Formats: sequence, C-alpha cells, structure tokens
Amino acid sequence: VIGGNGEEGILLHVDADLNQVQGNRIGLGISSPPPPLPNASGILILDAEQNVIGGDLPGAGNAIAGNTNFGVAIIGTGAISNRVSGNDIGWAIDQVGNGAGGVLIHDGSANIIGGLQGVEPGGNCQGDCNSISDNGGAGGVVVSGDAATNRIRGNSIFRNAGLGIDLGRDGLTWEDPGDLDVGPNALLN
Repeated sequence: VIGGNGEEGILLHVDADLNQVQGNRIGLGISSPPPPLPNASGILILDAEQNVIGGDLPGAGNAIAGNTNFGVAIIGTGAISNRVSGNDIGWAIDQVGNGAGGVLIHDGSANIIGGLQGVEPGGNCQGDCNSISDNGGAGGVVVSGDAATNRIRGNSIFRNAGLGIDLGRDGLTWEDPGDLDVGPNALLN
C-alpha cells in the first residue's frame, strides 16, 4: 500500500529507466471497501523511459485510485516508451477515482496505454487491458502538449467525469478525414 503522501506515491524521475511497478495499491487502503489514502498523483513518470506499470501476468496490475491528481502522469519530452497495462486506474467496484483524471501524457512520445488482449464482451479486461473508470477532471486518458505517437488501445474506459480520451485537454476533438492535423498525438481519429 502506497498512500497518504503529500506528493507522488511513486516518482520515476530523469534516468529512472527500465523499472517495473507491479502489484501495488496506490492511493487505496486494503480493507473492504478500500478507504482512499490519497497521494498527489499515484505515479509520476518524469522524463524517464521504458518503464512498465503493471503487466499481463496475474498479480502484476496495480490498483491506482483515490489520488487527488492523476492516477498515472507521464510528463516530459524524455518520457518515451513507457507502458501502462493491466491496471485498475480508478476503482470501479466502489467508484473511487483519481481527482484530475486517470492517465495524463504531456509531451511524452511512443508510450503505450493498454494492451493487445483487449476487452471481453461485457467490458471486462483481459490480461494487459487497463480498466480506467470513475476518474474526475478531464476523464480517462488525457494527451496534451507536444505528445506524439502514443498508443491507447485495448482499455475499458468508462464512467469518468470527462471524455474517455481527450486530445488537447480541451474537450471534444471532431473526427475528420486525412489526419494531417497538428496537436497532441496529431489529433488522430
């Protein structure tokens, strides 16, 4: 259990590369229902690369909920090739979310949120799928700044205060043909 900290629960800062964060409760206690033990953000990856948050093996996923800011924040141009998969980001069972949103990618590139195994009929995650629910603020996954080529796939994103995926942290981005746009993640449809 990692909670009740005035700053981040876990900080992976410049050159904190190739780490694995697995099997934790970040921002939640262990009783039932789990009481929130908020950190500022659950996990902050700041200009670090190739870290794995969760995974596809049983027990590898983290429960990341109850934090006042984002559950997971990936920030900086050096935040490259990090993977967030197999986690509960926001606790759907008791509807305990993270205050500002589930996941933020700001200026990072080539990060992966989710996995290949995807979602079963009925919305349940399989293996490397993230369940991203009940978060406040901008909602599920927020991509802002000069973030590029990030992949958001195979997640179950539901019941968040804002959009499921928000490119630009400015609300709805209309679909359009061609995708030659400029903006976070090239404003891909």
